[in-house]
Amino acid sequence: VAVLSMSWAGAAAFPHVFEAGVSTLTDRLGLRVQEYPTTRASANGAQVDPRLRAADMNAAFADDAVAAIVATIGGDDSARILPHLDADLIRANPKVLMGYSDTAAQLVFCHNLGLVTFNGPSVMAGLAQLDAEAIASGLDDAVAVYQDGSDDDIAVLVVRAKAPHPIGSTLGPDTR
Repeated sequence: VAVLSMSWAGAAAFPHVFEAGVSTLTDRLGLRVQEYPTTRASANGAQVDPRLRAADMNAAFADDAVAAIVATIGGDDSARILPHLDADLIRANPKVLMGYSDTAAQLVFCHNLGLVTFNGPSVMAGLAQLDAEAIASGLDDAVAVYQDGSDDDIAVLVVRAKAPHPIGSTLGPDTR
């Protein structure tokens, strides 16, 4: 699972929260986490340049060892990476993409390319707060993992809820 900071540099601002989310992925869910150069970059460093954040996202899509991409957290700056994303590369290397808040820009971009995207928990807001009991009991917003049984830790993260949202989904089925 690739962990990317597509917007705010939260991992640098609150490393203990970031580490708690990574621990959920690695220790509790048994996944391998791949970080990229801007994942932990500070807001004053590489994180400022949208081209560097886009390069990390392109690299994660190009990496055959990565099955899913999870945002570190939302923010207010992810739209600036969109012009630098390689649509052909992303379309040719589909992966599950999950995040929320400002990550919606990348979720919609990738959805429009035909990929499966999830508006769901991020590493720092959702996964960091889960404990083993919540995962095991399948409470709302717990993360379930499907592993393909091979020696690789290839997994797909799926957000689960006990019941459908009372209002329903605003997204209809993909008719492409």
